[in-house]
Formats: sequence, structure tokens, C-alpha cells
Amino acid sequence: MTLRYVVLVGGGATEADRPAVAAVVARVFDAVNGTYNNWNRASEISRLCAAPINKPVELSAGLADLFAIIDDVHGLSGGRFDPTLAPVASVWRTYLGKHGRPPVAAEVSHLTFAVGWADKVAR
Repeated sequence: MTLRYVVLVGGGATEADRPAVAAVVARVFDAVNGTYNNWNRASEISRLCAAPINKPVELSAGLADLFAIIDDVHGLSGGRFDPTLAPVASVWRTYLGKHGRPPVAAEVSHLTFAVGWADKVAR
């Protein structure tokens, strides 16, 4: 996502440790990119989103754990945290940015069929 970042390493690390630290950071970034990056068409989450509706898909342990956390946060928030709202939120951002107004119901109604983490995402 081209965001700048800084990695701080404590515990007596020295300049000699830089290559090892860089290797660990690269492995973590590669793992995140391969699993969670929805801008990476080859990532697990992208493949899941492209899968046919109602076809079971086996998840990696990491993605399954993330979905379990989402379940918890969804429940704790009374459903206010709902990642299935992302397409609707994207339309809202576009309309607010380009038109200076929110979309009317007819402009987002085609997306609402997929909204609802608790009842649209099969476990």
C-alpha cells in the first residue's frame, strides 16, 4: 500500500543484526500480502471473495482466526462492526467525493443483498 513505516528493534540489536531483521520483516510482509491483501488478486482473501457463492472454501488458520475475531467484534459491537458493508461504504465515499452528497437508496440497493456479517457469511 506504499505507506512508509519504521521498524524499531530493541533488546540490544546492533547494525550487524540488520539483515536478519530485514529478512524477518520481509517474511511477515509476504505472509500478510499472500493472505490478507485484498488489492493482491492472488491473496487468499481475494480468492475467497472471487469464489462462487455457497461453495465451501477451506481457510488457512490465519484467516480463520481473523474471521473468529471479526465474529467477536461484530457481536461485541451489537453488529455495528460489519466488514460486509465495505462495498456500500465505497459507494458512499465516491458519491460524497464526486457529488458532494450521499447516494440515494436506489444507488446502493444493488449492493445490500450481500450486507450482513452474521447471516451472509457461512461458517
